[in-house]
Amino acid sequence: MVWRIVAMFFMMALIVGCGGGSSDSKPTGELISVSGAWDLTNDSSCSETIVFYDDATFMMTSGDWNATGYFNLLEKGERDLLSLYIERVNGKLDCDNSYNDISGFSVDVYASQMNGSVMYWFDDKASTQPFYILNYLGSLHLVADAGSEQYTIANVPLTLVGMAKSDHELSNISYHWSVKSQPVSSHAVLSSENNASTTFSADTAGIYICTLTVTNDTETSVPAEVKIVVTDGQPVANAGPDQMAIIGDTVILNGQESMNPMGTELTYVWNFVSKPLDSTVELLNASTVSPSFVPDESGDYRIALIVDNGTTTSVQDTVDIYVSDGRATAKGGPDQNGTVGDTVVLNGLASVNPMESTLTYQWNFVSKPLDSTVELSNAATVSPSFVPDKPGDYRVALVVDNGMGPSEADTVDIFVSRVVHQLDFYINDAEYSQTLDKIVFVSSEPVNALYIYDPLTQEVNSVNLPIPPNCVSIGPDGLFAAVGHDAYITYVDLAAASAVKTFAVSADVLDVVLDGNGYVHAFPRDDQWVKIRTVQIETEQETLSTGLSIYAGTVGKLHPDGASIYGADNGIYPADIEKYDISGSTADYLYDSPYHGDYQMCGDLWISEDGFRIFTKCGNVFRASSQSDIDMTYNGSLQDMTYIRSLSHSAESGKIALVPQKREYIYYYQYIDHEENMLYLFDDTYLAFEKTIKLPNMKAGNTYYQGNGRYVFFNSDGSICHVVLQAAKGSGMLYDFGVVSYDMQ
Repeated sequence: MVWRIVAMFFMMALIVGCGGGSSDSKPTGELISVSGAWDLTNDSSCSETIVFYDDATFMMTSGDWNATGYFNLLEKGERDLLSLYIERVNGKLDCDNSYNDISGFSVDVYASQMNGSVMYWFDDKASTQPFYILNYLGSLHLVADAGSEQYTIANVPLTLVGMAKSDHELSNISYHWSVKSQPVSSHAVLSSENNASTTFSADTAGIYICTLTVTNDTETSVPAEVKIVVTDGQPVANAGPDQMAIIGDTVILNGQESMNPMGTELTYVWNFVSKPLDSTVELLNASTVSPSFVPDESGDYRIALIVDNGTTTSVQDTVDIYVSDGRATAKGGPDQNGTVGDTVVLNGLASVNPMESTLTYQWNFVSKPLDSTVELSNAATVSPSFVPDKPGDYRVALVVDNGMGPSEADTVDIFVSRVVHQLDFYINDAEYSQTLDKIVFVSSEPVNALYIYDPLTQEVNSVNLPIPPNCVSIGPDGLFAAVGHDAYITYVDLAAASAVKTFAVSADVLDVVLDGNGYVHAFPRDDQWVKIRTVQIETEQETLSTGLSIYAGTVGKLHPDGASIYGADNGIYPADIEKYDISGSTADYLYDSPYHGDYQMCGDLWISEDGFRIFTKCGNVFRASSQSDIDMTYNGSLQDMTYIRSLSHSAESGKIALVPQKREYIYYYQYIDHEENMLYLFDDTYLAFEKTIKLPNMKAGNTYYQGNGRYVFFNSDGSICHVVLQAAKGSGMLYDFGVVSYDMQ
């Protein structure tokens, strides 16, 4: 196929919907005033030139190929509707090595000119940007035409007829033919190289390429190519397209599309290759071009055709006949996604009926969630519906009947998600207030703000922030929050939904911890070995941590005792966890874990609600203790959890909930990563795995996208687990976060 033509004409055909359709005759009508040569160069490696002639024909050339056709002005206005019929494309591309043979297709394009030197091509009248710009090259342009692709057999003379075209009067034209390529064993030559027509006799089967160049007193054309396909005279059998039939109907076969390059009369031999086991049917008139048979069993019949032209025999071609007993085939449509409360519409329109009778439809539930009481509406129609009342999997079966008996049932599966309450802002970070039983988000889009969100009522209160937020921490009382920015911290009263103050800090704050003693602790994002910044909220006085430095990128979590912070470092290997004392007016580095790469930590951590355990991002679990010899010692692991995005523990319910994260890179050790659209639950007694819950899809328009877990929080009594989701990439949603809640009782 002609890939450079694809780049222009096929692209237009796709955009415009194939224009006015294909035609086999020259169009008539008023001509557009575009006579002359135009340059369609659109990259450094390939270029085309198109010449419009006064007789409503055009020729397009690009290196080693050419295209010819007709054009016609169908509608005149501010932009002219130009219809182009591509009659033939020949040659080998200058951008790859494929040979081309395209003929008979049309495209429409809207064209407008500016100052006679630039032509813009648009896909419709309303387009604001052209998809092709043509530059006028001039009125004199000589083009060679070597004719259309030829088929012949070896040692039979073939006449090639060439011609010259120009948008001006032709005079003093000379011709030059040459054989550009031929099979390796061929010694074929042209009878004449300098006449408009020449004779060519191929001596070997294969593909030959001949070129024609024309010249006049002022210019020389680009070489035009013609492809010549030479066979050894062997005919080609064509048994026709596959068919569908019913038991008892006459099936007529047709081999008339078989090809004979010799031009002599063909003989035909048909026979069964395979048929249903109990079938005894035979072909009638098996030595004619169009035999027939009456199938006696349902199933697949395969029939072969061989043709002979008196000199040689073809290769076998086969045709498959699919025979049914006349019953219809039910097609319930593709599987679907849905949401509780949204109408699910089924459609059996694709069901196949080999008879001309009317189909009847019967739908019924095969299975549905245990507590669901939903029923189908209009279950005896082609397109029933239902409104799912519970999340889970619904399976519906369709049986159709055309009077020949009921069909086999076809089933449709509908995965129904819980309602996801979508948010109208992007999320930079999130924490949970056990006191308020609300999620606290910080966002920089569409505005810099802190959002206090009630996941049960979907009520939202917002607090404006002065600059983009990086992170948020909620104090032990659940009533105040600290928001970390680049070089600033904002202190927020959550109960009043107001910003109390914003004060400076000497770091771009990656993570922040608000303690219950009137201090906020900022962990720097940048540099290497750094100090934790501790700021007294009342005086806004900053002090640097004492003891060893931490590595920039470390994140921290407040221990429930309110007197210490545990940190997880990032950017160094092996990753470790460490402890800081905050019982005084500043943070004091105490010590790190007793391990050095023995257990993977992976750069983040969460502390159990009772303060006894530390869960790390790599799924390893450690003790938390005021005794240094016990503190941060290994306590087990969460089964198969090798990379965790978010984790929450409820001492009240005795459960651990988490959502995994897929890694973009690994170290030398092996691991198992889990899909992000799953919620994992563990028992906190022995860290035993309990179950997984598939997270719901998120709806964008009429399309559902996978919902991936980003944050997970238990409510204050552990009876509900809230999961913050983000739609998979490609949803097109500007704000692609939402919240779904699960009853844990």
